[in-house]
Amino acid sequence: MSKPTSEEVQAAPPPSEDVPPTVEPTQRRSLRPKPPRPYRVNLVAAVAVVGVAGGAVYTMASRHPEPPTAADRQSATDLRNRAFDACARERWTECLAALDEAKRLDATGDEAPGVQATRRRAEQTVGDKPK
Repeated sequence: MSKPTSEEVQAAPPPSEDVPPTVEPTQRRSLRPKPPRPYRVNLVAAVAVVGVAGGAVYTMASRHPEPPTAADRQSATDLRNRAFDACARERWTECLAALDEAKRLDATGDEAPGVQATRRRAEQTVGDKPK
């Protein structure tokens, strides 16, 4: 066996311990940082994020409440009847509490003229009481 010439020694890179033997020296990764992205790419990404967030907020804000079920309407009717009874006995806070709970269950039923009149009367009476 003959000794390698100086040109052959210089051409062959020294074996590196941090690179696996199957990786060619030309496949090594550069340790230089990536160049920064162009300004327009960042701007487009920011606009896209704002657009998606705005769409989500709009969707959540424009949702309509679910209509009350038959059971909710029936419970609201029962509560309103209890409220009318409490108002007739001049138990105004109990009357208002029942009307408020009925309104939570069925808001459209609260718009009836009789319910509105009872609510106004109870609110005026409770508001006129000295504390």
